[in-house]
This record gives sequence, structure tokens and C-alpha cells, in this order.
Amino acid sequence: MPRSLPPARCSTRSAVGSTSRARWCGAQRPGSAEPAPRPRRGTEVVRIGIGAVAGILGGPATYARQLVGALAREGGHEYVVFTDLPDAFAALGVEVVHVPLRTPYHQLGWDHVRLPRLLAARRVDLYHGTKNVLPWRLPVRAVVTVHDLAVYACPETFAWPQRVHLRLLVPPSVARATRVIADSEHARGDLLARFTLAPGRVVAIPLGVALPPAPAGAVEGLRRRYGLGAQVVACVGTVQPRKHVERVIEAFVAADGAARGWDLVIAGRLRPGYAPAWLEALPPGVRWLGPLADDALAALYAVAEVAVSASEYEGFGLTVAEAMASGCAVVAVGASSIPEVVGDAGVLVPRSDVSLLAAALARVLAEPETRAALGARGRERAARFTWEATARRTRQVYEDVVVDNGARPPLGALAAPVVCLRSEENLGYAGGANLGIAAALERGADTVLLLNNDARVLPGATAAAVGVLVSDPRVAVVGPKVLAREDPSRLWLAWGRVTYRQSLVALCGAGEPDGPPFARERDVEWVAGCAMWLRAGALRDLGLLDEAFFAYHEEVDWCTRARSAGWRVVYCPAAVVTHTGRGTAGGPASVHIRKYFAARNTILFARKHAPLAARMKLAFFLATTLPLQLVWHWPRGTAGDVWLKIRGVRDALLGRRPPFEALGLR
Repeated sequence: MPRSLPPARCSTRSAVGSTSRARWCGAQRPGSAEPAPRPRRGTEVVRIGIGAVAGILGGPATYARQLVGALAREGGHEYVVFTDLPDAFAALGVEVVHVPLRTPYHQLGWDHVRLPRLLAARRVDLYHGTKNVLPWRLPVRAVVTVHDLAVYACPETFAWPQRVHLRLLVPPSVARATRVIADSEHARGDLLARFTLAPGRVVAIPLGVALPPAPAGAVEGLRRRYGLGAQVVACVGTVQPRKHVERVIEAFVAADGAARGWDLVIAGRLRPGYAPAWLEALPPGVRWLGPLADDALAALYAVAEVAVSASEYEGFGLTVAEAMASGCAVVAVGASSIPEVVGDAGVLVPRSDVSLLAAALARVLAEPETRAALGARGRERAARFTWEATARRTRQVYEDVVVDNGARPPLGALAAPVVCLRSEENLGYAGGANLGIAAALERGADTVLLLNNDARVLPGATAAAVGVLVSDPRVAVVGPKVLAREDPSRLWLAWGRVTYRQSLVALCGAGEPDGPPFARERDVEWVAGCAMWLRAGALRDLGLLDEAFFAYHEEVDWCTRARSAGWRVVYCPAAVVTHTGRGTAGGPASVHIRKYFAARNTILFARKHAPLAARMKLAFFLATTLPLQLVWHWPRGTAGDVWLKIRGVRDALLGRRPPFEALGLR
């Protein structure tokens, strides 16, 4: 089908929450720009700066350390870590920049005074703020991880300096960020509800679990040091008001934990400025250990059979996941993100209530079989959460995959973050697109969006298209309703049919007013190639675009192959795309290319797919219309395009190589 010709982009984006990923892939239409020099095919490395406040114990510090470690092991890019604790990253083989942080109250200067200057000096292409905020002045594009919005959900549990800091800086940070990462679907939902953000800009990436095994002798050493008995209940996490540690203590007492021979061990950093009353007089059987190093924490989890959390608001629930990974039977509150983490592998109570927690804890303490079953299920479920998976998905957020298909200027000069795939010569739309599609599949894409650069995906389109793919595993590709950008009340294209007339295809809806005839989802023969959501499984089954077509009708061929193999091709009116131009877009050179390849590829398509009757029909139309067109255009001095059509038909019939050089393509 006719399409305009400028170069297109290909980028990776999360489509719907954390369950589906869509990758935008495009390629330059041949003839849209002067051919570039012939660069070496390869992948450009992006220099990524990561802000890691690791000297303050807690979930964000664990996240920063583990994420950087997993990214470094995966490789593929240059990572520059800006941190207050350089020793934590010294053995990872990444560039480390020491940014001193005297106390948590000095983080304002750390983020907004020191970092911008260092980021510019280290010449990074992208910055990732791993602890909720971004610097005010950023010389590059940025990603920010917002772990939770507890400062809005339960502001009374924050010290006033921290409350002011987060409420002042989180909103502009998420507004400036190219992409926002949340630790869970619940946290993602909070961000979308609180701030005016396009759903596609916020992606949920679960954290991982990677507790080191307790060193030899550490378990018994912990027992001796704190006088612990044989049976231990653990409560781990930063001690602050919203964790409700006092309710855990009260529930332990109400469940007669000490009388049953159990110890309750509380471990974690005490939030600055917070002095809970329970620290003054602990009940029998309750131990307060304070903050623990990784080895000691691993020993505590190895000692404990049960872990309890009374928190009603978590962005992820890392300590709960760590307890599950260690084989603890978990008792927690089934609110916020905790059900996403625990599932059916723990005992969840509906709210943070002492009587509910006590009843659940009493049952678990009294039933060894229940503890064993929960521990086994917890280990199995926690194994799903790996830092390697977190790093892979975070790297996908960093990367926009761009196909540089002989374009000038090189698309690699576009704003970071990009991975630029370069071909040694112009491979055509099909070949260039295949470079991007292959790269997307290699990076684990579930869905590939083939997108022209002169098409724009409207909000909600990807969610609608991926929803169709998810609803039926037989759907190979979803096509959008394409509106004319110059007049969005009219269609650029809805879907297409194969007619085997002189132009091979009919463009359904082209130029017509948008309305009820185009408002129903339906199976069609082929969908618009300017924006196609392709299932990765179908691509692997059918293969990629046929590069013999070079340009034009390659999407018609792929859709026809899909339908012949039993796959569905679906038009989705809720997936709306706008497109600019038609026909003469790109200038005379582009028109010449389109005329030649559309005619040539009509013959290639018919040879692959047409039955005898359809071939005879096509031959009749070509034999009658081309001479008439020549007679009409000759006296008007416009016969050149007709001769290009005739040459395209001839070259296809005789198997001749297209005149790439004469058309300015190579």
C-alpha cells in the first residue's frame, strides 16, 4: 500500500503494566534521504549514570546495589555509578564516582548541587535516579524509580523534613522523567492516580531477592550473641510509624508466643527522629537487634521459621520477599503491593489489626505442618523475583531501539537513550525493519510494534492492541484505525483487501469520514503497515518480513502468510494512530520508488499467493491498464512513472535485480 517515506524509529516500551512488553520498531523507507556512508553494522553502547544512595540501610539502598550488580553482569552498556558508598560497587567493573553524603538530611545538596555538575563532567547519555527524585538541573534525559507514595498515603508517619523533601521533589521528578519505574503494579497505580502521567510512561518492574547464604557459624553466633531460643519469629524492616512494629509486638503477646517457646526478633534501621515507646520496655521473649549487616540478616532469616509484617502500605515488600526466599512462613497484611508478592504463599489478614494478626500468628506457631507448607510455597514463589529479571527489564526501559537504515543524518545522533542498529547498506523497509524486529525479539519482546516515523500512536492505543493479542493466542497481528493527521475526522486507512487488480490492493476507509462502519473490531485480510502490533510467537512461526519485497506490500505478504497458517489478522478501532501525508510525500524521487516497487511487488506477491484465476485477473488488468495509462500520460509529458511501473513488472517477471543505484537507493 502507498505510504510516505521518511525514516522511522524503533524504541522499546512497556505496554500494559508488568505483564506485556511492546517494542516499537521501524525502518527508513528507501529514497527518503540521501544514502549515508556505509557504517559498520553493530550496536552502539549507551553511557548510563545511576544515582545510588547506598550508605543508608533500607530498601532503596538494596535496590541500588543489587540493580547495578545485575546490570554490570549483563553488560552491554557503560554504567557510571554516583554513590555515597563507593566500596559497595568497587568489585563490579563499573565506573564509580564518590559523592559524599554526610547524613540523610544532606540529600538535597547531594541530588541538586553535586550531581548535575558530575553528570555533565562524566558525559553520561542517561541518568537513572534510584531513590524517588531527580536533580533539578539535568543535562540529559532521565529515568526515576519511585518506590512508593507513602508520603501521600500516610504522611503522618514521616518526619517533617522528609515529608517536605518528598512532596516538593517527587512531582517535578516524575514530570521531567522520560520514564518512571515503580516496584509493583500497586505502586504504578498510585503514581497514575496521583500525577497526570501517560500510562505508557510508567512501568512496574518487581524487585529481586538475593540473600547471600549465612556464613559458617553465623547462625549459632547470632543465637549466642542475643540469647535466642530454638524457635524464632522475625520482624525485619526500617522501624518507622507506618510499619506498625508495635502491633507485631502486641500480636505476639496476644498469641502467647513467649509462653509457646518462641522469640520475636525485631531488626532494622531506626528512622532518624523516631523513638517508639516499645523500645523502653520490651515484653518477655521480644528482642531488638537494630540494623544488621547482610551476613547477620541472612543468619537471622536462617534462624527464623516465621516472619511477620504489620505494614499496611508497601511499594513492594522486599523484606517479606526475602523472608519467603529463606523459607519462613509469612504472616502479613493483604494490602497495597503485598498480595502481588505473597500470593497464596503466606497468611494474609485483611487489615493491620492486632486481633487479626494475633489469630493468624497463633495458628502458624501452633501448626508445624502449616509452617512447613507455607515455607515451601514461599521459597517457590520468591524464586520468581530475581535481580537479573529486574535488570533486564530496567535495561529495556533504558533502551530505545533505533534502526539506522542508511539514513542521513544517522539516527544514532538522536537523543539518548538509544541502541542504534546500523546496516552497511540500505536494506529497504523490509530489511531495515527486520533488523529492529530481530533486536527486539533477542531482548525478549512479547509484542513488536512496527511503526513509521510519520505515524503517531495516540494514548491508549498500545493498551488496546495488546489487549486484543492477550485475549486470543491465535491473533498474529493487530492493526490500528489510522486517522489523517491533517484532518483527524477522516481516515488515512482502516484495513485493506487484496483485489488482484492493477494496484493489487484496495484501501478500505481511505479518505472517508470516521464513523460507525469503522468502529467494530474485525478480522481482515491485512492491516496498515505504518503501525502493526505483531506477536513475537507469530514472528517466530512465520518468519520476519520478506526482504525480497524491499519496500511496499511487505505487510500485505506477511498478513497473507499469517492467515494461510491459521493465524488471525485483526483490525482494532480502539488502537488509534495518526499519519501524515499520502501519495507524493517525500518528493518526486520517493514517488518514482513507490511506482516501481509497487508494480514489481504486485508480481512477487501474486507468484507467492495467487491461485490461477487470480493470476489471470491480474494479468488482464495490467495488460489493459498500463498501455492506456501510457497513451494518456505520453502527450502530457508524464509518462515516466508509467514506464517505471512497466519496468517493475518486467523485472519481476524476468527475475532481474531492482535498479537501486538509478533510484538513488544505494
